[in-house]
Amino acid sequence: MTGALSDADLARLRRSGLVPLTDDHGLALFDAALRLDEPHVVALPIAPTADTHPSPLLRDLAPRSRRTAATRGTDGPGAGGDLASTLAGLTADQQRRRMLTLVQAQAAAVLGHPAAHTIVADQPFKNLGFDSLTAVELRNRLANATGLRLPPTLIFDQPSPAELAAWLLGRLAPAAAEPVRAILTDLDALETVLAEVPADDKGRPAVTARLETLLARWAGARTDADGDDLSAATDDEIFSVIDHELGIS
Repeated sequence: MTGALSDADLARLRRSGLVPLTDDHGLALFDAALRLDEPHVVALPIAPTADTHPSPLLRDLAPRSRRTAATRGTDGPGAGGDLASTLAGLTADQQRRRMLTLVQAQAAAVLGHPAAHTIVADQPFKNLGFDSLTAVELRNRLANATGLRLPPTLIFDQPSPAELAAWLLGRLAPAAAEPVRAILTDLDALETVLAEVPADDKGRPAVTARLETLLARWAGARTDADGDDLSAATDDEIFSVIDHELGIS
């Protein structure tokens, strides 16, 4: 079944925690399965390490691996805090370079490239060779590296390494991004969380009411600002605005 897999394919399996079986090992497991009185048997060696990222479907089946002090901080919930602290001590340009290097390094690892610089910053992920499987793997690796909750459609929403790095930077160091970009980044995160709330959740009306209140205040502030601008405008300026809105000028 795996005879046609390339070295890159096999490496991807190992990164997901799956260890390839030899023919002899597979046949021995098959003989053992025939002797078991079980309805379903799967011969699937799962051996996660600090460098592997098992699928969530397999994670609970895998044995717990011990993290050493050397690997702690590059994976898991604390990684995001460590990275955010590192970014806080950098200049804006250094922050952007640091985040872009992270994205490029993880993308290179997924594709089996030898170095991060082989990933062109403004090249679309689909042109770099990403497919649905590698997209999910990159998303999982970045989630582990940043400690962020990331959407499954991550590289489709942010279609190049440069765009993805900027988006992640906005999540980890919003002060480094423009105010509007930071707001949009927060809205992306909110959208991800809202999508996970069940339709029959009793708290939905309260959330809906809060969102509607915020939207009304945002729209009201914009209306007030527009009103202030127009109240101080001359007749010619008002006619110019109307012509522009109607597409006349």
